[in-house]
Amino acid sequence: MYFGDVVFIKNNEFLKPVRFYSSKGYKTEMIKKCLMPPHTASFIKREVYDKICLYNENLKIAADFNFFLETLIHFKLKFFIINKIITRMRLGGVSTKNLLSYFYNSYEIYKSFRINKIPLSYFDLLFRVFFKLKQLLNININKLNKNFELPKINFEKYYFYSRQIKIVKNLNYIINKNFVLSAMNLAFLGSYAQKNVTIYKDLYHWPDGVFASYNYNMKKIPGRNLLKKIKLTKKILKIIVIGNLTIKSKNYLLSKFALPIKHIELPYGNIKKIIKAIKEPNIKNCLVFITLPTPKQEIIAEHLIKKNKFYKIICIGGSIALCSGEERPVPKLLYKFEFLWRLKYETKRRIKRLIITFYYYLKEKYFGNKFEQNYVLNISTNDK
Repeated sequence: MYFGDVVFIKNNEFLKPVRFYSSKGYKTEMIKKCLMPPHTASFIKREVYDKICLYNENLKIAADFNFFLETLIHFKLKFFIINKIITRMRLGGVSTKNLLSYFYNSYEIYKSFRINKIPLSYFDLLFRVFFKLKQLLNININKLNKNFELPKINFEKYYFYSRQIKIVKNLNYIINKNFVLSAMNLAFLGSYAQKNVTIYKDLYHWPDGVFASYNYNMKKIPGRNLLKKIKLTKKILKIIVIGNLTIKSKNYLLSKFALPIKHIELPYGNIKKIIKAIKEPNIKNCLVFITLPTPKQEIIAEHLIKKNKFYKIICIGGSIALCSGEERPVPKLLYKFEFLWRLKYETKRRIKRLIITFYYYLKEKYFGNKFEQNYVLNISTNDK
């Protein structure tokens, strides 16, 4: 018995996918093994009923099982899961009324496979009784009743934006809107696990580093490559660089963008000291580069958007220095592990930060649920 899984079932045509489980996902594997996935809080677009199928009313107990078998297995509709408790299911329904109802339910599941012409494993059909017994033996109803409390759920669009990791591979998607662009790498994931940075509506990422490839199966795009491909609109009239900027790097930006460059230097110290020293610039019609390490640059970016109605900010780190030739590019051998190459600069500080970030990343990934609550929206170059 699972409590609290929220399953949204959508066709690609009806909803832009975020975190998808395909027909190979574990929920559909449950259906193939004659087990009903948790679905008491399913949200299904009306178009699915209008264009795909309805519940089969000839099945008295397994009509819901047949619906999911037909939509997810036969028609291969995709779906995603929000790991949030919004409903509670009580025991005592028709399918668990007595032993006879269990066998009748199994018979209807058998009919469902036949109706949809999907191969059925008779072993799985018979073996499902052990899963049912395990559910009934392991559930402590009194404890659930005593400790269960429904959280407040906000279905406003900004609630979901705040849990959406939006990854773009091309600036063309966001260049005409407000945005903060940051690298998706170990430094960001570790900082997010430590709650030093947050996810919000206008925050976007580009896949940078081995951890973007490992977590989201995306090819690495180095920051310097992203910077070289940036094409600005006519609405951007000035470049503002907050943080480190040498003469050589400034000349590179001048030659690339042919726009006035304003450099805002920052003091060394903790993030509170840095933010206090920033005199709030007017960043309308400007492209802002922040050239500090993560998470300082992301924290500064979030501070700036609270003070400005219009903003286009890129947390670029050391990529400008690499593009200008001030720093040597990473060797091809370490292309996917660029963070190791950077250890040669400020080695002690960087190793310390790497160990701490990696620790919090592993802790959250394997013992927490912060990453599980996020839905990854992979925005391709062709998305509009």
